[in-house]
Amino acid sequence: MVISCIILRRAKGSIPTRRRKQGRADKYDRQSMFVKMLIRIALRYNVLIILVAHKRKTYGNTDVNENVSGSLDIINLASIVMSYEAVTKTMIENGATAEDRVLKVTKNRLFGNVNNYGYIMHYSQKSKRIYTNEKEKTRQS
Repeated sequence: MVISCIILRRAKGSIPTRRRKQGRADKYDRQSMFVKMLIRIALRYNVLIILVAHKRKTYGNTDVNENVSGSLDIINLASIVMSYEAVTKTMIENGATAEDRVLKVTKNRLFGNVNNYGYIMHYSQKSKRIYTNEKEKTRQS
């Protein structure tokens, strides 16, 4: 069995700017059309598509699913939503290091399991690698 995977980074200006026949689509409409196009590609060709979207700058709102920069359809149409972020001060007080990161699964239509607290993952600033233990950290590729 062959599993195909496509990873796309949604950068500013990367969404197609083609206009609708009826008139001009705004940037959020274009983002929605783009995500729907990715879903059709994934279903048609049986591929996994990972769309990397960045968080918007927010003050006080901690809901990961609402903090995506751009159209909320990016989250609404996704099957799985994950976030990758730095650890909090509370996590550091409970044993994590400042270099550690957290992987959260905040939406999961495939299996239903979510983890809003996250999985602590170790991050090496020097090598820019993510690892789970010291043995894996020193492993040669």
